[in-house]
Amino acid sequence: MHPAKISGYVRAQSHPDDAHHGHQRFITLSRQYGTGGYAIGELILQLLNAGRPDRPWELYDKNLVDKIIADHKLSEDLRSSLEEHQTSKLEDWVGSVLEGKPPQVVLVQKTAVTVRSLALRGHAVIMGRGGFAITHDLPGGVHVRLIAPVEDRIDYTCRMTGEGRKAVRKKVERIDKERREFVHAYHGGDLDDPTQFHLVLNTSRLGFARCARIIAELLIDQG
Repeated sequence: MHPAKISGYVRAQSHPDDAHHGHQRFITLSRQYGTGGYAIGELILQLLNAGRPDRPWELYDKNLVDKIIADHKLSEDLRSSLEEHQTSKLEDWVGSVLEGKPPQVVLVQKTAVTVRSLALRGHAVIMGRGGFAITHDLPGGVHVRLIAPVEDRIDYTCRMTGEGRKAVRKKVERIDKERREFVHAYHGGDLDDPTQFHLVLNTSRLGFARCARIIAELLIDQG
C-alpha cells in the first residue's frame, strides 16, 4: 500500500476524542541501533517529570506493542509481527494465507493509529515505528534522530548484551537496514534525511545525559 493511503487510513481511523486534546506536546525518537535510545528516553522522562506534572510523561518503546494489541484487540500471537521491520512479500503471503495472520500493512496501519493517538493526547515519548513520519503534520511535536559511529554502536551493544563483536556487527547492519526500509516503504520517510527532524544528535560525541537535556530543553523552549 502507498504511504499516502496509509496516512489517509490513519486519519480516518483516529478516535474522534483525540481531536479535543488540542495542541499537545510529544517527542518522537528515531534511532540507529545501538545509540542508547531507550536510556536517553528514560533520562528525558526524569527531566520532564521532575516537577511532578499533573500528567506524567510516558515512554513508549517495547510497551508500545502492548498498547497496540490492547487498542485493536489483537491476538498475542501477532506480537512478533508488530516489530519494527519490513516483512518480505513471501513471508507476508505465508503468514496471511497459510497461518491466517493479517497482512503486515494492516498491522502497520493499526500501529500508526495508536502512535498518532498517543501524540494527540500528549506527554508521550514515542520510540521508533516511523513516529516522526506518522505525526509530522501535528503541532507540538519534537522529532529527534539519534546517531553514532558504527564502531561505537557495536561497542555499546556488546557491553549491553554480552554478544560477540562479529555477531553484533551483523545485527547492527541488519536492523539499521530493516528500519530504513520499513519507514520508507510504509510511511514515505527517509531516516537519512536530517531535514525531517528538529534535531540530529550524535550520542557518542554528546553522551546520553546531555542528549536528554538538549531534547527536554528544546521541548520546553518551544512550549
